[in-house]
Amino acid sequence: MATTKSVTKLETVLARIPLAHAMEIRVASYTADGLCLVAPAAPNINHIGIAFGGAIECLGTLAGWGLLWLALEDPDLRIVIQHAETDFKSPLQGELHAATALPEPSDWKRFREQLQRRDRARIDLTARIGDDKQSDGAIFRGRYAVAHNATT
Repeated sequence: MATTKSVTKLETVLARIPLAHAMEIRVASYTADGLCLVAPAAPNINHIGIAFGGAIECLGTLAGWGLLWLALEDPDLRIVIQHAETDFKSPLQGELHAATALPEPSDWKRFREQLQRRDRARIDLTARIGDDKQSDGAIFRGRYAVAHNATT
């Protein structure tokens, strides 16, 4: 599992992504259970005072990306989103939280083996995005493509 130093480095990387920086995204927690990112409400609301759909989708995308970045701990890997969809269930108004977990152990093992064998692999991750009142105002599902830089 990634160290506190790795989490700090992830926050530094996120701060260098202009959209993530503007959204003020930060790491709330990283444990064996997964990664949780947070973003304050103010820079992420739309004209009617609820969370902007694009901000919700971005937070979900980065939660999955960040989890892979931390779990794989390999600077030579390129992690990109290949496909994404978000189900918006209810409006969100407070601080946004995006929680994602690694897939089932058998799926994670298969992904790691394929990455080792072929230098590239794909994996599906889900993030639940909520606020202070609800944990699943939106469900983000993303497919991430991961490859060694030399193979992309």
